[in-house]
Formats: sequence, structure tokens, C-alpha cells
Amino acid sequence: MHLRDYDGAKARFEEALREPEDVNTLCNLGLLLENHFEDYDRAKARYEEVLRINPQHVNALYNLGLLLENHFGDYDGAKARYEEALRINPEHVNALYNLGILLKNHFGDYDGAKARYEEVLRIDPKHVNTLGNLGLLLLMHFRDYDGAKLMFEEVLRIDPQHVGARECLGSLLQNHLEE
Repeated sequence: MHLRDYDGAKARFEEALREPEDVNTLCNLGLLLENHFEDYDRAKARYEEVLRINPQHVNALYNLGLLLENHFGDYDGAKARYEEALRINPEHVNALYNLGILLKNHFGDYDGAKARYEEVLRIDPKHVNTLGNLGLLLLMHFRDYDGAKLMFEEVLRIDPQHVGARECLGSLLQNHLEE
């Protein structure tokens, strides 16, 4: 049995920060503040401090993008952070994936979202969430029923118990395709 001591971890991170500026400790403290204490303002400050010290810190850019998107509703800021992370590391799968979601949900940029999802699948062909989201995008916005079917079938090949893919494939077959 693992006991998680988030308060203890936070104290250790803060203690470590008494040493010279350690960007990884700052970034980890940001994650801890965000995910376990829901202290979004302080998490944001930690990520920004990391980026002040090292503007090329990909994980801080990505984490700040997620935070801005999910807790501050700053979609332009999130987009800028994801794009900067991808400029530094074009194969950062999570930044690509989340940028795709952001483009689809908040900018109505379906072509941009599709391109990001396809790039994720070029890097990681078994990224189930991307396969599913691309399937939904193909189905709902491009009316590419055959392409959507392939995506949902691939999800089920990788994860036969995936309920969402089963439901989407069933609905697709019932309403749009003959098997």
C-alpha cells in the first residue's frame, strides 16, 4: 500500500527551492500545487518562474498551456504555450494532442485539429485517445464515415473493452454505413 503525502512532498519541494533555482523542482511544485492542492494561481506562478529562468523548458510550457486552458479559460494563451512547446520539440505528443483538442473545441479549426491528431498518430499510432477523437472529428465535422469507422475499429483492436469506441462504431454503422 502506497501512502501519498502531498503535504510532505510540497514541503520537500519548497525546501529544495532554498537552493539555487532548480527549474525541475519548480515545475514539479507547480504540478503538485495544481493537481493536488487546486492552487492554480501559485501553480501558474511556478510555471512562469520556470520559464523566466529557462524559456525553453518544454514541460513548463505544456503544463502552463493546460493550466491556462482548463482553469483560466485563456485559450489564446494556452495555444501560444502549446505552439511554443512544439517549436522546441515538434514531437511532443501531449502538446500536439491537446492543441488539437483546443483548436477543435475553442477555435472551430477542424482542419488544424485533424492535422495535429494525424501528427500524433504518425509519432504514436496506438494513441487511443487521439484515434477516438480523430474518429469523432471525421464523423461529425468531415462526414468521412469510412475514415471514422477505421479509427473506431483501431481503438477496439488496441482496447477491445473501450466503451466509447463501441458506441460510436455502433451508431456509425446504424446511421451511416452498411457493413
